[in-house]
Amino acid sequence: ALKMRLKREELFAKEDTCKTLLESRAGRLAGVFGTPGAVPSAAELKAQLKTVIERRYTAMDAAQRAAGNAASASTSAEAVLAAAKAAQVRLAKEVTEAEAKA
Repeated sequence: ALKMRLKREELFAKEDTCKTLLESRAGRLAGVFGTPGAVPSAAELKAQLKTVIERRYTAMDAAQRAAGNAASASTSAEAVLAAAKAAQVRLAKEVTEAEAKA
């Protein structure tokens, strides 16, 4: 009976510790889930946090891929622009030479 009572007291102490921890982190959790009312119960918290993390990781990965694609497109555009400028200079030179010959 004594062991059962001690175990029960230990469990209640752990439950109180968890409640206190969740209450102290309520603002942060509300920020993660959007609103204070959207924060799941303690039993569902771990699974819901994993879902949020997965969603954010997926969004971050997509944003990184998009940024990489944009950087690649920018580099390609710069190369095309440089080639066009070089062609313009070459053509202007050819026009000048043709006018000098004429």
